[in-house]
Amino acid sequence: MFFATVLAIVLAGPAGLAHADPPVPTDYLSEVVSITPAIPGLEARIVGGDSFLELIVPRGSSATVAGYSGEPYLRFLPDGRVEENLRSPTTYINRSRTGGAPLPPEASAEATPEWHEVANNGRWAWHDHRTHWMASVPPPGLGPGDQILDSIVPIEVDGVPVEIAVISTWQPEPAAWPVWSGAIVGAAIAAAGLVLGRSRPRLPAIAGFVAACAALLIGVWQHRSLPSEVGSPLRGWLLPVSAVVVLVPAVFTRRTADWRAAFVLAASVQLLQWSWIRRTGLTHAVLPTTAPFWLDRAVTAGVAVASTVLLVGSAVELARRLWDPVPTPRDVVESS
Repeated sequence: MFFATVLAIVLAGPAGLAHADPPVPTDYLSEVVSITPAIPGLEARIVGGDSFLELIVPRGSSATVAGYSGEPYLRFLPDGRVEENLRSPTTYINRSRTGGAPLPPEASAEATPEWHEVANNGRWAWHDHRTHWMASVPPPGLGPGDQILDSIVPIEVDGVPVEIAVISTWQPEPAAWPVWSGAIVGAAIAAAGLVLGRSRPRLPAIAGFVAACAALLIGVWQHRSLPSEVGSPLRGWLLPVSAVVVLVPAVFTRRTADWRAAFVLAASVQLLQWSWIRRTGLTHAVLPTTAPFWLDRAVTAGVAVASTVLLVGSAVELARRLWDPVPTPRDVVESS
C-alpha cells in the first residue's frame, strides 16, 4: 500500500538534508544586536531560535568569516558564491550544535585554505558556537530572564573589519494554556468523529483529515522558516503528508467501514509519531519556526490527543469486527 511505502521511507530515511544538524527547541533566545560598522546591504540574523547565524552579503562585495582560531572559515565572493574552508577546524566543529564532530587529520588553523563552494546566492547559515549556549545543562548561577551570552563574530567585508554582536537570553517557561487548549480541541474533534461516526461513517476519517492538515500546516511552516542548508527533518512535514494521502480515500471515496477504520488507524499512527517527535516543543520556550509559538504548541498537542483517540477508537472498531463479523449496513460500500 502507498501509505506503508511512505511510512517506511520516513522511518528509515535520514533526519533531513541539511548541511548541519537541524535546529531544536531551546530555552535560549539569541539575537544580533548590532553590526559595526554598518555596511549597506550586509545583513545578519539568528534563525532556528538560537541555532544558526545567517549572513547575507550584497553582490559586488566580498566577505570573510573568521573561525574560532582566527583562521579563514567562510568567504563570500562578489559574484554571490559562498565557499567553506575544508581545512578549517571550525568547518567540522560547526557540523553539530554541540560541536562534538571529530576533526579530520588535514584540519588545521594554520593550513592553507581549501575552498569548497556551498552556495551561490550570497547568503549562508551555520552553527556558530559564539552565538548560542552549547552545553546540555543550564548556565550555572543563572536563571530565566538572565543574559547568558554576549559575544562578537568577527568578519571582514571588502577589507574592512566588521563585528557582529550577538546576545542570548534565558527565556521564561512557556505558558501552558496553548497545550491544554490544543489538547481539549483535539480530543473534542476526535471524540465527536467517533461518536457521530456510528451514523455517519465518514466522520472519524474527516476528524483525522483535519488533524493531518493542521499538522501539515505547522510542519511546512517550520520548513519554510529555515534556510535550505539548515532545514527541518523530513519527518516534520512528510509524516503529515503521508497521513493526508492515507485519509483521502476514506474521506472522498466510497469504502466499507472496515477499510475506513484501517485508513484512520494507519494515519493515526503517523500523526502520533509526528507529535512525539515534536514533544520537546511543548515545554521549551523558543521554537525553530516563524509560526506563533502558541499555535505550534496548540497544534502539536491537539494532533497528539486527536491521533491517540482515533487510534484507539479505530483499533477497537477493527477488533470488534474481527471478533463479530456479522454484516451491518455500515459494512457495505456507501452510495454517497
